[in-house]
Amino acid sequence: MQRIAPRLSNVLALSLTVLVTATVAVGHAGDPQLVAALSDGLAASVAAIGPNGPADAAASEAVHAIIQRAGRVSSSSAPWHLPPGTQVDRLEWHGNVLEIDLTLPAVGAAWHLGAYDLETLSRALGEPFAAAPYFAGTRVRVRQGRSGEYGTLETLLAEQPAPAAEFGPSDADWPVVPLESVPPPAGLPPVEEQRPVVNFGGSSAQAARQPTGALSGVVVYVTAGHGWTAGASNWFLQRPVLYSMCEDYGNIDVINYFAAFAHNAGATVVPLRPVGWQPIEVILDQDDPGVTFTGSWSNGSSSKYYENGVTLSGVAYRTATASVTETATARYTPVIPVTDYYPVYCFTIAGSNRSVQTYRIKHSGGISEVAIDHREVGNGWIWLGDYHLVAGGSNYVEITNQSNVAGAIIADAIRWGGGAGDIVRPGPNQISGYPRDEEAQRYWGQSEWGNRAVGFDSTMWDLVGSDDQSDNVGAGARLAREMNVVPAGGVQVDRWKRVHLEFHTNASTGAARGQICLITDLGATTNQVSYATILSNEIDADLNMLSPEFEHPWFDRASPTLTGSYGAIATSNNSNEFDATLVELAFHDNEQDARLLRDPRVRRAMARACVHGVTRFLNTLAGSPVPLAFAPDTPRNPRVLDLGGGNVTVAWDAPLSNGAVGDPATGYIIYRSSNGYGFGNPIVVGNQTSVMLTNVPAGQTIYLRIAATNAGGESMPTETLAVRRPSNGSLADVLVVNGYDRMRRQTNPIQTLTQPPAYAGQSMERVIWRKNNSLDYIVQHAESLAAADVGFASCANEAVISGAVGLPAYEAIVWILGRESTQDRTFDATEQSVVTAYLTGGGSLFVSGSELAWDLGASGNGPVFLSNILRVSYSADDANTYLASGVAGSIFADLGTIDFGQPAGAPYDASTPDVFTASFDAQPCLIYSGGTGGIAAVQYSGGGYRLVVMGFPFEAIGSATSRDALMERAIDYLLSRPPVLPFDFDGDGDVDIDDFYAYEFCCQGPDNVYGPAHLCAVMDGDGDLDVDLADAALFQVTFTGPGN
Repeated sequence: MQRIAPRLSNVLALSLTVLVTATVAVGHAGDPQLVAALSDGLAASVAAIGPNGPADAAASEAVHAIIQRAGRVSSSSAPWHLPPGTQVDRLEWHGNVLEIDLTLPAVGAAWHLGAYDLETLSRALGEPFAAAPYFAGTRVRVRQGRSGEYGTLETLLAEQPAPAAEFGPSDADWPVVPLESVPPPAGLPPVEEQRPVVNFGGSSAQAARQPTGALSGVVVYVTAGHGWTAGASNWFLQRPVLYSMCEDYGNIDVINYFAAFAHNAGATVVPLRPVGWQPIEVILDQDDPGVTFTGSWSNGSSSKYYENGVTLSGVAYRTATASVTETATARYTPVIPVTDYYPVYCFTIAGSNRSVQTYRIKHSGGISEVAIDHREVGNGWIWLGDYHLVAGGSNYVEITNQSNVAGAIIADAIRWGGGAGDIVRPGPNQISGYPRDEEAQRYWGQSEWGNRAVGFDSTMWDLVGSDDQSDNVGAGARLAREMNVVPAGGVQVDRWKRVHLEFHTNASTGAARGQICLITDLGATTNQVSYATILSNEIDADLNMLSPEFEHPWFDRASPTLTGSYGAIATSNNSNEFDATLVELAFHDNEQDARLLRDPRVRRAMARACVHGVTRFLNTLAGSPVPLAFAPDTPRNPRVLDLGGGNVTVAWDAPLSNGAVGDPATGYIIYRSSNGYGFGNPIVVGNQTSVMLTNVPAGQTIYLRIAATNAGGESMPTETLAVRRPSNGSLADVLVVNGYDRMRRQTNPIQTLTQPPAYAGQSMERVIWRKNNSLDYIVQHAESLAAADVGFASCANEAVISGAVGLPAYEAIVWILGRESTQDRTFDATEQSVVTAYLTGGGSLFVSGSELAWDLGASGNGPVFLSNILRVSYSADDANTYLASGVAGSIFADLGTIDFGQPAGAPYDASTPDVFTASFDAQPCLIYSGGTGGIAAVQYSGGGYRLVVMGFPFEAIGSATSRDALMERAIDYLLSRPPVLPFDFDGDGDVDIDDFYAYEFCCQGPDNVYGPAHLCAVMDGDGDLDVDLADAALFQVTFTGPGN
C-alpha cells in the first residue's frame, strides 16, 4: 500500500497531553548550543522535584526564565522558539514529572516549529532538573489565547519553510578534545582496569545457517541516530567530537554489535543505517549481468521495485511459485573487488502472496542459508549477515523456490557492502565524502528507496519544508513502517513479531551519567511504556552485574524512563505498526561514561543487554511464543590437540552463565574453515565439552571456532584455533598459544576526519571489534608454520593457565601476545611459572608482542621472569618506527627490512613496539630501523633451552613472504636446540672450566634455596633447590672439558 507521512494540523488546540524531554534523557534531541543558551545558569533545587503538588520557587523561576529566553532566541524555522508574550499558566509536579501549561499570544498566525527546534525547546525545559537521576520528564500543554484549549506540542510541527542557516556544531562552537588529554575530575580515585569479561568474536552468521533462538520469527528494526548531515553550506556532524568520541559514529558502531547478537538469537534484523563497516558496495538487480535463473520464473509487476540502473529492462522483478521441493533458483554472482568482510542484503518487494524465502550465501567458508519470512517484511534492504568474501567471482547469493509455505518467491536485488555516500544536497552541493553508514539515515533512504528504487514515497526521507536534520528524526521509523507488513487483522495482531529500537547516547552538563529509555506522547505505541521500562531495567541489571569488570562502575539511574516529544518513536512516523523506544546508552559528555562508551567490552555488554531486554519485553505480550531464554556466553579455554593417527581432539570449557552473560549452554557447534576467516562445515555436538575428529588429513591446516547453543540462540564464537598434522604423520611438536585477549579502548582504531575544513584533523576512537582485536591472528602464525612444513596444535592461553593443556608435550611453543599489556597481563604469575618450568626443562619458545617488556619490566609485573628466563630487559616503550632488520651473525641476518606498519598490511596499529636490552648471554637478532633504533628481538641458547623474543607482534608483519621467512628461521633455530646438559651454565654444549667458575659462584650451601627461574638453577644437579657439595660430586662426573 502507498504510504504518505501524515501532515500535522495547523490548529494548536488538541486534547492530547504531551511529555517533553529533559536533557538528562535526550542527548539526541535538539541543538546543544541553543539548549545551553536557553537554560544557562538555571539549575533548580533537586530536592524540590516531585512527588506531587505545585512547583517550588526555584523550579518556577527556572521555567519562567526559559520561556522568556525562548521569546528572544531564534530557531532554524522561526524568529523565536516561542513567540514573545508566552505565559506560564501552571507548574505542578505529578510524581517526578513537571507539568507545564503555556498560553501563546492570541494574535497572529498559528505558531510553528521544526522537529529539531521542538526537541531543542523540550530539552531546555528539562535542563534545570537534569542532575536528578529520578527526574522523569516535563509534560507541556499549549494553547493560543486564553479562550483556546490546551493541546499537545505536536501541533507546532506543522509545515514550515526551508531553513536559511546551517545547524549543528561547527569547529568554533565545540571544543575538540584530544585523545586522552582530558584531565580526570577532581576527587575521583583511579580505577584499575580489570580483565575482559569475554572476547567478542563476531557474529556466527558464517555458519551453515542462521542460528535459531528466542527471537526466531521476530523482525527487529534497528536505527542509529545522527550521522553526517547536509547543512546550508557544508556537511556537518550533529554531535561534536568530545572525549575522543562522537555520538554520530558511536551509534552506528553499537548497532553492529546489536545486530550480531540479535541475529544469533534468531531475529531477522533490518538496520536503517547500513551495518558491516564496509564502504565498498556491489549491487545486482534481477536483470543485471551476473544473475542467472533455473526453472520457471515469470516477470513481476508492481509500482514499487528496486532498479539498479545497470540494465533498464522494464521488468520490476522475477517471481516463481514456492514448492516443497526445489524446482527453480535465481543466482546472483558479483565480482568482489577486494577480499574482506561484507554485509549481505536482499531487497524483496512485499505483497499479499509472499512466502518464507531462503537465501543461500556463498562465501569463503562455504554456503550459509538464511530464511526470511516475506509475509512479515519486504520493500527494502534486509540484512542477511556479514560474510568473508574472496575477491573475484566465486561468491554468490542464490534464491531457491523451496519453501514449506505456499506463495510467491521473489527475485529482485542483492547487495554486498554498505557503500559510500552518493547524495548531493543543495547546501553543500556535493557528496559527504564519507561511507554511507557514517551518514544520517535519511540519506540511506534517499539513495536506496529514492534514487535506486521506483515507486516509493519521498516523505520517508524528505518531509515537505523540513531541513535534513529534522527529516532524519523520524526517517528510521518511516522506513521501518514502509518495510513492515501489517497483518490482515490489523497492527495489534501478532504484536510480538516486530519491534523497533533506536540507539543514541546522551549529553547534559557533563555531570550526569547512566542510561535511560524514552517514551513519547507524540503518540506512544501500544506497549511503549512497558517496552521502555523493561529494556531500561534489563540494561541496568546486566551492566550492574558486569560493572566490576569495567574501567568505571556502571551508574544506575533511579528512573528507568523519561517521557517527552520524540518523533523517532512516535506513531506519527511508525503508525503504531510495531512497538518502539529509543535508548540513550550513557552520557558521552561525562568523562567516565565516555570511557565506557569507547570500551568495546562495554559496548558488547550494552548490545547484548538490549537483545535480552527486547526478548524479555516480547515475552510479555499477549499470545507471544517468545521464550524467556538468553543465548549462552562464549565457551572458555578452547584448544585443539593432535592425538596422532589422524585423530584430533577439540575441547573447551562450558561458558559462564548468569543473567548478564546468558543462560547455561545445552549444546555446542564446532565450525571449520580452510582460511581462518570464512567458517562453515558445522559439527553439532550435544551437551559435552570435547569431541574427537578422526581421519584428519596430514599436511593440511584446519581452523576451528566453537559456539555454545541453547533455547535462546547461539553464542559468539571462540577465538580462532588451528591445527595441522605433520606431513609425515607424526605428532605435532609445536603448540601455538594465543595470549592476545586485550580488547579495550586503548587499542581502538583511530579515525581522523579529513573534511570539510571545520572538521579536518579531528580524531576519534572507533569501537570496531575487527580492527581492535579480531581474535584470529593465529592465521598469520599458522600460515607461516605451514609454509615451513611444521605441524602444530593450538589453544587459548587460559587453557594453559587452567592446566587443560600442558607445555612439556611440545618441542617448541609459539606464544602470541599482540598488544597484550598490563591490564590483561602478558604473562601472569601462573603463566610465568608454567613457562619457566617448561623452558628450564628443555623447551623452546618464540614469543612476540609490543608490550611484553613494558608489562613485565617497566610495570613491574615480572622483571625477574623477563630478565632471567626471557633474557631481555626493558629499554624503551616505543621505538617510534615500524621497521626492523636482521643483525649480522644472527638467525635473521639475511632477512632484510621487515615492515610491521598498517600501510604495509598490518591488521592493526602496533604503535609502541618495545625496545629491549639483551642479557649478556643473549644475542640481538633484529634491530629497529629509524626511530630510536635499538634491539627489536633476541635469540638465546643456554640453560638447556632456546628463545626468540620479539618486541613487536609477528602478525603485524605485512608481507607474507617476510613472515614466512622469519618463522622458518625462528622455528628451525628452536627445534634444533641441543639436549639439556646439567651444569652447562653457558649453554655451549660442554661442561668445562668456565662452567666450574659459575658453580663456585652458585655454591652457597644447603640453606640457600634457588627457584627454577634463577640463573644458578642449572647447577642444582640433584634437584633439591640448592647448590652444595652434593652437586660438586655430580659436577665432577658430568665434566666433559671444552668442545666435548
